[in-house]
Amino acid sequence: STKYDRIFEVIKTQEYASPYMEKYVYEALMRMGHADYALERFKRRFGPMIADPQHTTLYEGWQEGGYGGGSTNHAWSGGMLTDICEQILGIRPTVAGWKEAIIRPTVVPPPSGGTEGGFTEAAITIPTVAGSLSYSFQNNGSVYRATVTVPKGMTVRFCTPDGEQLLRPGTHDVSFSYK
Repeated sequence: STKYDRIFEVIKTQEYASPYMEKYVYEALMRMGHADYALERFKRRFGPMIADPQHTTLYEGWQEGGYGGGSTNHAWSGGMLTDICEQILGIRPTVAGWKEAIIRPTVVPPPSGGTEGGFTEAAITIPTVAGSLSYSFQNNGSVYRATVTVPKGMTVRFCTPDGEQLLRPGTHDVSFSYK
C-alpha cells in the first residue's frame, strides 16, 4: 500500500495490457481505491467494442481482426464484468453453488457527495445454479434504496452501515440513510 500512489501514476500512463489482462489492472485500481478511474479507463478502452453496431460481443484484441485476426466474440475480454459485480456492487457467493451470497455495496457511504465507481444506480441479474439473483439500487448520496430478489434455495446477507440483514427467497426492499 505504500507504493499505491506510484503504481497509480504508472497505470495512468501505460495501456499495454490485452483485453484479458486489463481485468487485473482494474482489480488493482479498485483495491487501491481508484474505482472511478477504473471505470473511466474501462469506458475509454472498451467503448469502441461496446459501441460497435456490427457486434454484440467483445473482441479478443482491442480492434476487430487484431492479434493475428482474433475473434470478435471472446469471453476473456469480459473480466471487468466480474469486477463490477464483486468489487463495486459487492456481490459474491459465500458458499459453493450460490447457496449463500453476500451483498456488501462498496458504493456506500459516498465520498464527498459522490459514489464510488460513479454509480448512482445500477441493476444486475446474475444467473446462478439456484436461479437468478437480481439486485438494483439507487443512491442519491443521502438515501440508498435497493431491491433484491433472492431465488429459492439461496440466502443473502445484505450489509449496510447499520449491520446485516438476512434475505431469504423472495423480493426485498432495503433502504437506509447516511449518518
